[in-house]
Amino acid sequence: MKKIRVAILLASVIGILLVPGGAWAYTWLFNPATNHYYATAMANNTWEQAEAEALLAGGHLVTINDAAEESWLRSTFDDAYNYWIGFTDHQQEGAWGWASGEPVTYPNWAPSEPNNLSSAEVEPDGQQYYTGEGEDYAVMNWIIDGAAYWNDVPNLGPWFAQGIGGVTGIIEVAPVHTPLPSTWLLVGPVLAGWLWRCRGRVWTRGDETPPCLR
Repeated sequence: MKKIRVAILLASVIGILLVPGGAWAYTWLFNPATNHYYATAMANNTWEQAEAEALLAGGHLVTINDAAEESWLRSTFDDAYNYWIGFTDHQQEGAWGWASGEPVTYPNWAPSEPNNLSSAEVEPDGQQYYTGEGEDYAVMNWIIDGAAYWNDVPNLGPWFAQGIGGVTGIIEVAPVHTPLPSTWLLVGPVLAGWLWRCRGRVWTRGDETPPCLR
């Protein structure tokens, strides 16, 4: 019976650590040039939904500071997708900025972009989208003649995307926000076992060693 209770407790701890929505639910990829971790969002969403997911994971949609960082992103993540990045002018038209608040040091707009269209023809099947709000959110990996750029698009779902895989977000977090899965899976059972040993035990004054460690 005791072993069964211990197993249940350990399973509960591990289950909590693996709940989607926390940083441990993602496969994080480390970029040594920026000292940050990156992962794709868990579902194809609008920009605002993807940014909300990034906030829950402890970061923002990716901030791209230079061509080297964008090159790393393109070589690391599947090129079948367009990716939401944290670039937006939804607060003030034409005043593009990063959701992270970092300064804008590097733009990579496609020719004639951003153009803030209210309607546009969408490749490859020629669908049309219409929005009275214009195009206030940026995607990367917009391919023109073999070159990758950024494009401004509306806050819509994946159906408008140029990439065959649709559109998803790239989340960026600093190391302090990244509990690595392997670390937590090792620490969780140890912590659970320690708590189990401590149940009902009292550490009286003068004891040299806590009862849980005896």
